[in-house]
Amino acid sequence: MAPSSEELRVLVLPLTPKDGQIIARVLARSGIETHLCAGLDELCRHLAGGAGAALLPEETLPPAGAARLGAVLAGQPPWSDLPLLVLSRERQASPAALQPVERLGNVTLVERPVG
Repeated sequence: MAPSSEELRVLVLPLTPKDGQIIARVLARSGIETHLCAGLDELCRHLAGGAGAALLPEETLPPAGAARLGAVLAGQPPWSDLPLLVLSRERQASPAALQPVERLGNVTLVERPVG
């Protein structure tokens, strides 16, 4: 059975609406469907419908936000390994700052600005 469009889309939680428009436009050029989320709660709700990946800035993942997202990811089927792309402000963040993010699993940190 082929995956649904929800299972292939990238959920995007932008810092600003303008960032979201730019990200969606860039991904659309490569044929990647996106869904812009207004907040972490919305992103977590849409994860239940399926996603191919999620892209979000590290500012949306303070310890409480990371814990909320972690709980949603833990509820996914054991075979699921949702890739998370986290836009980072610093090239070498401190280990303590990265700890909540690293616990989420399949995380790739991407330093901003992204070229």
